[in-house]
Amino acid sequence: MKRLVLGLLATLLVAAGLVSASSTPASAACPYTNCIQTSLNSEGPRVIRQGKKATIKVGVRAAGNVYPTGTVRFTVYKKGQRGSIFQRTKNVSPAERYVSRTRFTTPRLSPGTYTIRMRYTPTAGSVFKVSTNKRTLTVRRR
Repeated sequence: MKRLVLGLLATLLVAAGLVSASSTPASAACPYTNCIQTSLNSEGPRVIRQGKKATIKVGVRAAGNVYPTGTVRFTVYKKGQRGSIFQRTKNVSPAERYVSRTRFTTPRLSPGTYTIRMRYTPTAGSVFKVSTNKRTLTVRRR
């Protein structure tokens, strides 16, 4: 009985406009109204030989003439296996033309196809937005 009465009361308040219901939850990802969009790009080999390491350069670019600050998480997944096999997090440092860069080196990988995911996380309280990117890496037999 109490639930029925509370449900009717809530319905009346919403109908009268005294209480509002929001369909989307509030987002606290960026504390500012005009957050800056970022993009993540990567450079490096797409195919390597077994027993070699791949070095991949990761760049974070922001809209405008600013250098993004924060960290990039680099995760390697092997196709057909669950979970990641390698993971590193590094800070990005300012480079040329308003791009912040860092570089990752994979371990020696067995033959197969790998997915590399990169995620840029801005410094807490900054005006930058999170961005992600992924690429594939194929390791061939000798």
